[in-house]
Amino acid sequence: MSEIEKYMILLEENKDLLRALQKKLYEERTRRDEINAKVKILSTQIKEKRELLGNKLEELNKLKERKREVLDEVRNIKSIERGLLSKIVELKNQRKSDKNRLRHLLSLVRSRKSEEELKQELERLEWIYQTTPMSLEEEKEYVKRIDRIEFMLQVMKKCKEIKNKIDETTKIINELSLKVNQIREERVKLLDELTKIRSKMSEKFEEIKSLKEEISKLISQRNSLKEEADRHHQNYVNLLLKINEVKEEVERLELLIRASRIAKSLKERKKKLKTRAAEIYERYKRGERISWDEFKLLLEFGYIESE
Repeated sequence: MSEIEKYMILLEENKDLLRALQKKLYEERTRRDEINAKVKILSTQIKEKRELLGNKLEELNKLKERKREVLDEVRNIKSIERGLLSKIVELKNQRKSDKNRLRHLLSLVRSRKSEEELKQELERLEWIYQTTPMSLEEEKEYVKRIDRIEFMLQVMKKCKEIKNKIDETTKIINELSLKVNQIREERVKLLDELTKIRSKMSEKFEEIKSLKEEISKLISQRNSLKEEADRHHQNYVNLLLKINEVKEEVERLELLIRASRIAKSLKERKKKLKTRAAEIYERYKRGERISWDEFKLLLEFGYIESE
């Protein structure tokens, strides 16, 4: 087997290897690009999930803020309610004390006559006392009756004041009781809102937990695909290096084949020229005329020497 044939066999083997490597390179690049496309889709999904998670966290923070506000309102209402109840108890105690005073005063005045009738009676007695001559005993009796009626009128006036005070206290108690009922209704509404807020917060916690799990799963999938894509890319790079090596070897073999062919062609040409030179030399020895080119050929192969 000639050297050229050996080179030709090696060249075909390297070309076959190059085609196989290029096919494998295409497969690795295609697979890498397919995986990177999936990675891109997952990255988009992760971004969307994270934006949704951000919205859910913002909603949760708003619910937490509203919960704090409602709790503050409930505490404030409870404080106001305690103050009103304390004031109502104070007023009831005061009203009870006033009623006791009233009963005591009423016990001092046992008259079937009205205040107006007593005033008229007082004027009548004073008129008689001032205009009618009377004995000392009669005078004492009139003074005593006048003093009694004046005392009764004072007591009745005081009783009237106390009754008015009791009525005013009762009015205030009723107003405060109404406020307490209104406040309690408001507190019930706030507590109902608080229950709803806590329910919504619980839902948000579950949604956030679910989203975090989904994001974590997507990130895990993306990282796994990235690693796979990196492996295919590294294979792609390694194949490129190997292909370049094989291409260099193909070029080297092609160059060797061309050089060998040129050398063989030159060798065959030289052989033919040498045979021709021998023929020309025979003619030269016979004294035949030869051309300048034929003369140079004899010089080239040493049949004659140049002076």
